[in-house]
Amino acid sequence: MNLIDGLFLTAANAIVCIVFPKLLHTILVAKRQQREVVLATAKSTQANPEITSEVPSYPY
Repeated sequence: MNLIDGLFLTAANAIVCIVFPKLLHTILVAKRQQREVVLATAKSTQANPEITSEVPSYPY
């Protein structure tokens, strides 16, 4: 029974070591793309000529 347990744990460990980094990469890429879309939307909104931000200036 010890040999079977060892083989099972070795196989489970190998599967986790292969699958987990790929899953983590997929999740991080999806978050990065979502963040880039939000930043691109914010930049396009700032470039809109209809939106102006007026900062008051006071003479000294």
